[in-house]
Amino acid sequence: MGSLAIGKMLMQLAGLSLKTARFAGKIAYGTAKAAVNVAPHVSPAVQTVVRRLNHAVTQTRQNAIKRQELRKVYAQKRTEVSAQVEDAAHIPYVVAQTTDLGELLTEKDWQELATDRVSEEELLARVETRFDSELHARVQVAAQEAGYGHPRAQVRSGLVQVANYSDGSGHGVRVAIQHDDDSRIGVDMLGYSGEACQKENQAMLTALARQGIHLTDIRNIDHDDPEGYQGVQVSASEEEQQSLPLPQQQLLQAGAGS
Repeated sequence: MGSLAIGKMLMQLAGLSLKTARFAGKIAYGTAKAAVNVAPHVSPAVQTVVRRLNHAVTQTRQNAIKRQELRKVYAQKRTEVSAQVEDAAHIPYVVAQTTDLGELLTEKDWQELATDRVSEEELLARVETRFDSELHARVQVAAQEAGYGHPRAQVRSGLVQVANYSDGSGHGVRVAIQHDDDSRIGVDMLGYSGEACQKENQAMLTALARQGIHLTDIRNIDHDDPEGYQGVQVSASEEEQQSLPLPQQQLLQAGAGS
């Protein structure tokens, strides 16, 4: 009997692969060897606002967040920033500096923000794209740590992502992620049965947690398909299908394509 774990998903922004150390004057990207001085492009008044607001960033750095909250974080901080910055063109830079959204930006982003070359909508689009890329990278690292170091197939369709990883000997894991009202994730083991499936599923959840990907409201579903949850759509009762936290039709179609 196979085992599928489904739950709501949050990701910590601390420990991103995009290492970005921020400071109001000289901002260092990645390591001390790669530093870009943007102070000439940022007025003293704007730097003062950043220093005044920046204390709250470290307080929230460890918080886990879902993709849908990225724009809410921006909107909330924008209200505070707009009252303190005279030129609206500086708002994206200040918000990025004083929220965890800045953790998702690259050196090029910071250079363009410092010279007011990034609109608010473009900044948000970049942040969401980097969040998706970071999430995908962390899932792959977690799969490798759990013993599945061979990516088999990956499907991205809108806000649905499905990735399969194999151990090279007939076993694997399928991770399906969907972003709608909530970020949801399904973790299903491939090629296992019985207690071994449940054990490997728990090991994968532990590996995801080590990468800052946390599941809440977890529901475990046992099934008889060693190739994953695709067969459950046929055998599950209508009531059970309606209660599943993931839109199974979309995810299963994406998974079948992999």
